[in-house]
Amino acid sequence: MTSGDFFQKFCRNVRVGTPTESPDVLPAWTRFMMELAHDAAARKIPDASRLVHFVLVPVRELCSQFLALGSLVASLAHGTAHLSWERLRELPTGTTVYFLLHRPGQNKNPRPVTGKIISPSEEGYPRVQVDEPYRYIQTFTMRNFERYRVSLTQYPGATRTARITGVTRFYRSFFPDLDPSWSISTSNVVLVVCSSAPWQQAAESVVLRTISTSGSWTLKRILMPGKPPGERGTKTVVTSTESPEGLTRLPSFPPVAILDGPRAFRLFDRVLSRRIVVLIETCEYDGLVQDRLMGLLPARLDDRSLDPINLTTPVPPGVQLVSFLLPT
Repeated sequence: MTSGDFFQKFCRNVRVGTPTESPDVLPAWTRFMMELAHDAAARKIPDASRLVHFVLVPVRELCSQFLALGSLVASLAHGTAHLSWERLRELPTGTTVYFLLHRPGQNKNPRPVTGKIISPSEEGYPRVQVDEPYRYIQTFTMRNFERYRVSLTQYPGATRTARITGVTRFYRSFFPDLDPSWSISTSNVVLVVCSSAPWQQAAESVVLRTISTSGSWTLKRILMPGKPPGERGTKTVVTSTESPEGLTRLPSFPPVAILDGPRAFRLFDRVLSRRIVVLIETCEYDGLVQDRLMGLLPARLDDRSLDPINLTTPVPPGVQLVSFLLPT
């Protein structure tokens, strides 16, 4: 299944609503925002260049949240990050590994544990000396190792792991092979620069369901937001336009960034992501915004370097899109 096919499957199976309204199919404008970010995240762009989408919308509310969701959906293609059997067997003695420990008879809420590779068993199976408070030797066999999701990347604490596992259930309804460690190994998929408190509140007001699983999730929970630098389990790094110094706390910039509003657009030069979406309301497009946009355009690369933006979802009424490449 291609990335585009997976995106279409996701949209067909998701229903969206509010805590007081029954979920319905995704509106066209939400699909457009998701697909625009999905395309940007999955698109190959020339070396030493940055892709910029400048989007003029009638209303910005919830646009950046669905753009972020599109970026997360694109990242699922890289979500099988646990070690293969061959890689596990190659690890030298003393290597620190992390895995999920399931309680007897339970498949939900596994507990993250840490240990070090020790000498293999007589049969040649990899073994791990598990740290406190468990203090036992875990032997992995080819039949059982998949269950433990052994990783070189540390899992979050037990409480946060339980919450992440619940969110992963939502995504695995579309992508059954998704590894539970996806939320850790591919942290910081997207950066959102915005007015943080209203953004969080708006994301909390939207509820998502799938047609193949029971239960519901708020959009905020699905986006797995966190402040810079992004604790383990954060997928969407949200930094406030009121505290732009948060950008300096990022160890590296996520591949996609969303600048939500004129104040966020002013920070364009400080955002080093290679794929940037700028959201501006029509009523906000004043002289300052125009001057900043016009200041970028002279540096843009030859338009022939940018493959056409062919989305399956039409541009919604009242929305204008300008796309171009800038040198890094």
